[in-house]
Amino acid sequence: PSISPSGGSFYIGTKLKTLSGNLFLATLSGTHVHRIVFKEGSRELLKEEKYEKAKALPCPGPIE
Repeated sequence: PSISPSGGSFYIGTKLKTLSGNLFLATLSGTHVHRIVFKEGSRELLKEEKYEKAKALPCPGPIE
């Protein structure tokens, strides 16, 4: 089955270091976001997570 991606972005910021290098995909066929985690410096997939609501996205501590 297709997730019908509508857009995607790599996070390369420094404020949320645990998310740096992660790919986030928004979808047309639903109201969820996919988070794709790659091995650092590689194209190897480490994990894929699906978040049903934006509030469920991980936020590792306060943003300074």
